[in-house]
Amino acid sequence: MLSEQQKEKYKELEQEQQKIYGKILKKSKRITIISGLIGGVMGAFLGSWLVRYERQIEKELWGSSLSIFLLIIVAAMILSFLLHVILHEGGHLVFGLLTGYQFLSFRVGSLIWYKKDGKLHKGRYSVKGTLGQCLMYPPKKEADGGFPFILYNLGGGISNLLFSLLAVLLLMILHNGYLQAALMSFSFIGLITALSNLIPTRRVIQNDGMNAKSMLKDKYSREAFYLQLQLNAEMSEGKGFTEYSEEVFEIPEGAKEDDMLVAGVRLLSYYRYLALHDFKSAKEILERMDEKKEKYSQMFLHAIEQEKFFLMILEKRPTEEIASLYKYLRKVMQANKNNISTKRIIYAYEVLLGDEEKKDIDSLTLKEPGKWVKKDKEELYREFIKEAEKYPVKGEAKFYIDMVDYINETMAYVI
Repeated sequence: MLSEQQKEKYKELEQEQQKIYGKILKKSKRITIISGLIGGVMGAFLGSWLVRYERQIEKELWGSSLSIFLLIIVAAMILSFLLHVILHEGGHLVFGLLTGYQFLSFRVGSLIWYKKDGKLHKGRYSVKGTLGQCLMYPPKKEADGGFPFILYNLGGGISNLLFSLLAVLLLMILHNGYLQAALMSFSFIGLITALSNLIPTRRVIQNDGMNAKSMLKDKYSREAFYLQLQLNAEMSEGKGFTEYSEEVFEIPEGAKEDDMLVAGVRLLSYYRYLALHDFKSAKEILERMDEKKEKYSQMFLHAIEQEKFFLMILEKRPTEEIASLYKYLRKVMQANKNNISTKRIIYAYEVLLGDEEKKDIDSLTLKEPGKWVKKDKEELYREFIKEAEKYPVKGEAKFYIDMVDYINETMAYVI
């Protein structure tokens, strides 16, 4: 049962969180507005095309109504969207192969093909905020430490642009209304996909264009990018966080820590400390990152905040403190519930907090708490292990399994 003092403290903490998240949400809204404007302009262009060729279209409907024709356009857009995700990741793959990279994994939606033990495997895995991903083994560095990175990073957007241009050329040649509509939809979606990836931004997620821009301007951004690809490749073969020295994750003075590539190395250092069960050092890493969180992309910020939440649970922080952060993370964690890292945090929440604590958190964070449902901890563990065993990065999967096993063995931590 919560005391009045705890409720008052929660209100204070919740207001502090609201101020921080309010600023971040404003930035995200700007991106939404800009994206909406771009979509609106391109939609207006598509509409003007329909008006311009209305008579020609009506002649070629072969008895169909204009509404059916519009449905065909919508269907073509949906199909085009899927095709451009494949073409985008395929662009990364092709341009990567052309510049010396080697295949590691290729994901579209939740379907993933990955190289494991020298063989190609198929599985399911998704990352909230991304529609696909192509990861590769980086080529060996040159004598001066350089390596190709522009074409691999921009290859996806270039692919979208090239195929959209091809669609426009066919549009000018063909005179069938249905084909013209499909090609217009394809080029329209392709242009949006290309622009959203090539125009540098880091509001929601640091995109390909921003990655390339950062690496062109800063040497350590290039080093950070290479390191993350290298570690992902090595951990896919089974290497664990504890097998790396502290020096691997050292960030030099002057490095731009608000760049997501550099911040990504800092986060990897945090995971290494977790793997070593050095929770004090892990917390120090997060506290340092917390100072720059307003400059992080929304997706990266969510990852940092989830880790803060994780450590709060391990520390057995007061219920009102945990609740103040959980209010803003509940929807994020729900959206990422199939992500193996988020599953680890949810597991800690369900196992380390008592039923009364979780009921109190619900009463603070929900306007109308639903019926209380007690979770079966053994079932949660079985589900977690099942997901971890399917995870394509073996070394990372071992880390997650170790963490939940440690939670089960210790049941309480003091940082």
